[in-house]
Amino acid sequence: MLQLSLTMISDPSIPAWQYSAGFVVSLVFLALFIYSSKKPNPLIDLSVFKSATFINCSIIILIRSLALYGGLFFLPFLLQGLMGYSEIETGLLLLPNAVMMLLLRPYAGKLADQGIIRNPSIVGIVLITVSMAEFAFMDAESHIWIIILAMAIRGFGMSLLVSPVSTSLLNAINPGQTATATSINSLLQQVGGSVGIAISGILHTYISRYYLGLGRASEVAEHFALQDGFLISGIIIAFAIIPALKLPNRNKVAKLTADKLTALR
Repeated sequence: MLQLSLTMISDPSIPAWQYSAGFVVSLVFLALFIYSSKKPNPLIDLSVFKSATFINCSIIILIRSLALYGGLFFLPFLLQGLMGYSEIETGLLLLPNAVMMLLLRPYAGKLADQGIIRNPSIVGIVLITVSMAEFAFMDAESHIWIIILAMAIRGFGMSLLVSPVSTSLLNAINPGQTATATSINSLLQQVGGSVGIAISGILHTYISRYYLGLGRASEVAEHFALQDGFLISGIIIAFAIIPALKLPNRNKVAKLTADKLTALR
């Protein structure tokens, strides 16, 4: 309902009361969900949020998903629409991101196993923010190696951010709450991703219309819409540094079972 309401905002033909009603319904269901969690044997035990570390990790996961999926929404417009690459070429240009994650995620996992949480997470957030800034300042004349570099930096940042935060999230709760923590982690990723895509669609539509209204050519308006979209995504992910600074520098509770680690990696 929340995603549908956000999507409706970009359509000027839809009355404001319709998507406003959607937001109200979403809030009502959220309140009912929180209320039901206080009963015996709730569907999801929200007592895990009593841990400050768990809350900080959850905020990082939500922001990360919102910004990264939002940025991913703009990539086809940039690579195919603005820069003229084909679908196959676009897919190949995404490979450096995957390769960096494949190579570096095991190393990041070892750091997490040793309880080294805060510093890798902060470095990961900074690298992802830098990659968003690189995408923002690309244009039709940008060299292919600039794209590859931005993708590689993005993958490097993701590798350093995912495993440490996931490990810290699990360390923050009791062993009996592992299933709940895993469910919440997945939920936050899905909600952040879907909302991020919806918001990105709204931003792309309204920013394009704004520049078209100023008399700019459609190609120029599209370029500015993509530039602003990536910059906004970068700013959003940069805010994740605030909760990341509150993560343990060396988590002393590093006795996670293999099942716990496998659940979130």
